[in-house]
Amino acid sequence: MSDKSLSDRLGGLLGSLDQKVKERVSNRSGIEQRWLEDLRAYHGQYDPDVASKLKAEERSALFINMVGPKTDAVIAKLEDLLFPTDDSNWDIGPSPVPVLSESAAKAVKAKEEAQQQRDQMAEQAIAEQNPDLAVQALQAEEQVSRIDEAMKELHKQQEEAKDRCNRMKSEIEDQLSASSYQAECRDLIEQAGKLGTGVLKGPVVNDKAKWRWLEGEGGHQLTNVAENRPAARFVDVWNFFPGEVGKVEDSEGFFERHLLNKHQIRKLKNVPGFNEDALRRLIKEDPRDNPPSYLQQIKELGDSNKSGTRGKLYHVWEYNGPVDEDDLTTLMEALPQEGDADILNELDPLEELHVVIWFCDGQLLKFELHPLDTGDPIYSVFNIKKAEGSLFGYGIPRMLWMAQDMLNSGARAMMDNADKTVGPQIVIDRTRITPADNKWDLKPFKIWYSNDGIPKDERIFDMFHIDGHQTELANIMAIAKQNIDEESGLPKLAQGEQGSGVTRTFNGMALLINATNVVFKRIVRNFDDDISVPTIRRFYHWNMQFSNEEAIKGDYEVAARGSSVLLVREIQAQNLMSAAEKFGNHPVYGPIIKPREMVEEAFKSMSLPINICLKTEDELKKDAEEAKNNPPPIPPEVEIKQQELQLEQMRMEAQQAKDQAELADRQQERQARIQIAVLERETRILMLAEKSNIELEKIRANSETAIAAAMTKLQDSREERQHKKEQLAGEVQATLITGQASGGLA
Repeated sequence: MSDKSLSDRLGGLLGSLDQKVKERVSNRSGIEQRWLEDLRAYHGQYDPDVASKLKAEERSALFINMVGPKTDAVIAKLEDLLFPTDDSNWDIGPSPVPVLSESAAKAVKAKEEAQQQRDQMAEQAIAEQNPDLAVQALQAEEQVSRIDEAMKELHKQQEEAKDRCNRMKSEIEDQLSASSYQAECRDLIEQAGKLGTGVLKGPVVNDKAKWRWLEGEGGHQLTNVAENRPAARFVDVWNFFPGEVGKVEDSEGFFERHLLNKHQIRKLKNVPGFNEDALRRLIKEDPRDNPPSYLQQIKELGDSNKSGTRGKLYHVWEYNGPVDEDDLTTLMEALPQEGDADILNELDPLEELHVVIWFCDGQLLKFELHPLDTGDPIYSVFNIKKAEGSLFGYGIPRMLWMAQDMLNSGARAMMDNADKTVGPQIVIDRTRITPADNKWDLKPFKIWYSNDGIPKDERIFDMFHIDGHQTELANIMAIAKQNIDEESGLPKLAQGEQGSGVTRTFNGMALLINATNVVFKRIVRNFDDDISVPTIRRFYHWNMQFSNEEAIKGDYEVAARGSSVLLVREIQAQNLMSAAEKFGNHPVYGPIIKPREMVEEAFKSMSLPINICLKTEDELKKDAEEAKNNPPPIPPEVEIKQQELQLEQMRMEAQQAKDQAELADRQQERQARIQIAVLERETRILMLAEKSNIELEKIRANSETAIAAAMTKLQDSREERQHKKEQLAGEVQATLITGQASGGLA
């Protein structure tokens, strides 16, 4: 084909895209008008027509802005919920794990059945002395061994899948961190809060110039380096033009507008992929288009200097979407790249090929294939409140529009009523009097001349008072404020103000806080479904397709954690600490609790950095080794207690020695008394024998037997008392060491 033919085909393609752009811009004018109204409400300003009417009628233009603070509170709450200090609002897990877990469970069951069959066959073979059963028992044993090997392999696959998944997660986290993902999402959330819609784009590669100092001849030189690393970007919704569809995946291509001046056009030559010849042709001509009208109107909202306007700008359009085979051939011929022929040869008419095209004023600035083989849109759209059949939802100002208008109407009526009731309406009969200074204004001590004298029973001046309705109008304003709280889903309690009549108990407060988060749960789920999951999934696909790190690749599933983990973190922290205190030392539940995991989750709920607050496993092992080799010194209070116990022990021993000495003295005294008693008894026996002619030897024998029995009884009694004394001393010593027991010694 000739160059002229290529030029004509390229011009036709770019003209077709330009026509689609104009149609989408025109079709969205109504939505943009709504956005401007929402921004005026956010900034506390009336629409120009309303403000002009109020001024012409000399009515109050008071605007009590409740929309702005409510919108800021919702934005701040969402940012805090979705992007905590030490936790991410997404996660990924290996897809094979559920399958492997199910296979492992089946293997365990099969092993139990094989073992049972083996044992039964072995017992029967021994009982019946049957060689065939013995062989079958050996075969069952071999089956058990094979199942063991299979279980080990399944476990190995599970660990490998988890390890690869953790590596992939770390890689994606590094890529998001390098592209300031959280900052981009905060911009998205702020715009969504005000206008109802936020847009995120990614993964994008080489969309900005990367400058680095590289060593070369003559020293280090500043060099533009292409960095093949995916990034996520916030997209201004004013410059985002999808098709008129309700879901992102249903749109037939997307247009994104870039408003650039000549300085910014020149900088594009440093971005990989841009056609420098087309940039030169473009910059030789001045910009043709004026800035969009919304820019000046937005500027007037926050700038008192409303006269300044911007000059003309280049409207550079980026198209992401499908093209047919003829258009693809034209693009590849216009900007040829290596491998184009292979792509055209392998192209299937049933497959839809997506491309990225940058164009402006009939110039093709850049062309490349869609970055993902999956063909998924690289745009994600988030709504505070979804709109039926449209990607553009409703923000907080639109949700509070009627309540804010009600509040303003009541406030204006109150001010107008106050203006009329601040003083009376005065009626003057000008035919009967003349002011001395010929001026009809009223002021103190003014002199008036009566023309015909002062008539009797007639009033030359009369006053009329207009009724005030401040109470009724104040009630209207109070109802409007209540409606704003209810319609925004953000009562004062959720903003940190407890208010009157609110429960003071912890459980009651927890229930109330959880109830206030119902609306936020819905919004956070929207963010999970529309931003977190599709964005992380696209980053996963990009790494699977382009990453050189084979160790991170595998079959994974993306899960969002915003609504399930990040909401009501304060209540979660309280519940975790309560559960740890209640079940930590429980004899049944304590052993099955994971203490470290509970502490980590509690710290996450309190937005505390785990790596700073908790020791790692290596640090714990190191501390244990040091404690083993270098036992800690005895605390002073423990050492003092030990000395007190030793002193008390010495006192006990001294008291025991004293008691034993006293006991020995009493025993000797008792023995002497017994001997005296024996002598006295013998004397009385002799006297009795002499009187009664009783044989002396017989009496003595009976007497000695009785004395021996008494001595034995006395010795038994002495040993029993000594045993009780030693037992009592042991109990006293144990009490001093362990603490006084209930019912023990005082």
